[in-house]
Amino acid sequence: MEKQRKDVDALELSLLIDQRFPGEIAIALRNLFAMGCLLVFQGHRKQGLKACDDAIRALGPINRGRYLDHLIANVIDDPIAIARTVGASAEVLDLFNAGPARR
Repeated sequence: MEKQRKDVDALELSLLIDQRFPGEIAIALRNLFAMGCLLVFQGHRKQGLKACDDAIRALGPINRGRYLDHLIANVIDDPIAIARTVGASAEVLDLFNAGPARR
């Protein structure tokens, strides 16, 4: 029997961040989560999920049922879409389109 996965985005996470932290800290947490998504996109799944988890854990206890489990599953499946919905800075999101690093 195939397990059904619920498609979710990071809008709820973005709202949680706004509720718990002011301006600059909220931006930093969104960017950390999006950077985790970028790492997953680049094939660094373990490190990327760690960054996403760190951003979530910084919020403290969250009672959102299975939302966070579904969110992380979607980070693995479609990290670009999830990064875009968390509200990260444009500079961070631009990294998804960047070519190889320049020196």
